[in-house]
Amino acid sequence: MLTLGSINKKDFKSIKELTSLKSVMKYIGNSKTWNNKQISNFIKYCELESKQNDKERKEYYYKITDNNNNNNTNLFIGIIGFHKMKPFKEYYLTIYINPKYQGKGYFSKSISLLKEKIRKHKPNIIFIMSLVYESNKKMNIISSKKFDFQETILFKNNKLNKYKIIIKKSTKTRKSTKTRKSTKTRKSTKTRKSTKTRKKN
Repeated sequence: MLTLGSINKKDFKSIKELTSLKSVMKYIGNSKTWNNKQISNFIKYCELESKQNDKERKEYYYKITDNNNNNNTNLFIGIIGFHKMKPFKEYYLTIYINPKYQGKGYFSKSISLLKEKIRKHKPNIIFIMSLVYESNKKMNIISSKKFDFQETILFKNNKLNKYKIIIKKSTKTRKSTKTRKSTKTRKSTKTRKSTKTRKKN
């Protein structure tokens, strides 16, 4: 079973293995692998963030684990999260998946689980964004199939493709539907009144 769990000190070794891979990190942040201090700081930050209430909290990171595998062990698949990103206003996706677990459906399942987390902790969010390096052909193919392409932007001297990930449908459509129903009711009421008037005449 795939789950998204809180990140803690016990995950140091797994995070080190993941963030020391150049093939993964070249598409994340400044494209550099992490040293021990950066990993420790990231874990401390995640632990502090998890203690905040949802009104104050701006960043949510989770470890992706699978405990339903042939080895009967808790596999550390990667990291996924949504967070604020300067200078942008929207929330953005971050996802790292260990290459040995890529191509096995973990990406799609992790996104679905993250959407559940977003609905729970930030129920007002209708969508989040994803920035994908233009040179990351594999992720662009996946993203173009699953998400809505918006535009290509230049950010910190890198060309990035921007995608919109829908979390839930806008409530505006639902409200308009209710309005239509109420209009129909009013019409029927008027019809009844006119019928009664005719009878009296």
